[in-house]
Order: sequence, then C-alpha cells, then structure tokens
Amino acid sequence: MLELEYRVERFGRTSITLSCRVENAVTGQEVLRLDTIVFVAVDAAGNPTAHGKTAPTPGTERIREGGA
Repeated sequence: MLELEYRVERFGRTSITLSCRVENAVTGQEVLRLDTIVFVAVDAAGNPTAHGKTAPTPGTERIREGGA
C-alpha cells in the first residue's frame, strides 16, 4: 500500500504547480518525491488559458464515499 501526499505550491494564471511525496504506508519509507508537477489549463486549440483558481478547494483532495 502506498500513501500519497501532495501540496499546491503555486497558482499561476494558466497553471497550477504541485509537489508530491509517496511513501510505503506500512513502513513509512519514502518511495518517490516529485518536487514540481505543473498542470496547465488549455483551450480546445491547445493554447494556455486562464483557469481562474487562486486557492485549493477544501475537502476535494479526499476520495468521496459513494463513488461520486
């Protein structure tokens, strides 16, 4: 079993930058660390477009019960 911990590092106009740490849930040993993961919002033509986000949405980082 793995445990993933991620953090929003930065909100840009068209991008959101995250970091992620993965560890073995049983031993607590770090398996992987990604310091920079950049997601860019794009339009239908593939051009960067403003996403309008400025802060994380509380509660959406957890898996919702009921499969929603």
